[in-house]
Amino acid sequence: MSTISHTRNPFKVTRIVDVASKNIKTDLSFTEMLSLGRRLQGAGGNLTMTTVPGSPKVIGGAWYYIVDETQFQSMLTTFKTKQEVDASTEQQAVTTESNRPSVKIEVLNGAGATGLAGSVAAELGKAGYTSVKTGNGESRYSKTTIYYAGEDSSKAGMVAADLAGVQEPLLQSNDQMTTGHGVDVLVVLGTDYQKP
Repeated sequence: MSTISHTRNPFKVTRIVDVASKNIKTDLSFTEMLSLGRRLQGAGGNLTMTTVPGSPKVIGGAWYYIVDETQFQSMLTTFKTKQEVDASTEQQAVTTESNRPSVKIEVLNGAGATGLAGSVAAELGKAGYTSVKTGNGESRYSKTTIYYAGEDSSKAGMVAADLAGVQEPLLQSNDQMTTGHGVDVLVVLGTDYQKP
């Protein structure tokens, strides 16, 4: 189940709404989004949060969350009839997230900042990944790049979502890179990565 952290800090709320307004296509203005957020914040115990069923996927180098239309329609029906959301439907939406411990990751410092790979590995460890190695990149990267094996980009998308220091990492399929390092996901930190 997804949760939205509750915050009373108006600057933090404004920043979240500002980021959302720049990254989500909507016909709502910034002020309307802020007003809606405040009303939802006041809903308290009457608000139920859930995750739309689907899975992460990389298409053309960009990370997307692909919604399962059939299950989403079923979920909308349960909301309209005020029924409880089916636990199996909700579980499908978070299945990839529960697989964090099984994802093998290596974080390489391609930015040249001392200790960066180690701090990012620690960050990923706190997120639930248990197999994270670190090292230095062979060259400097200006853009943080996440390599994954084959066509299944779901693990890379999940790792990308858990990296707090970069907004839009580059995601690329590269069997040679992942196999050479013996991992599912290889993260090469670039100079665009900012310590959170």
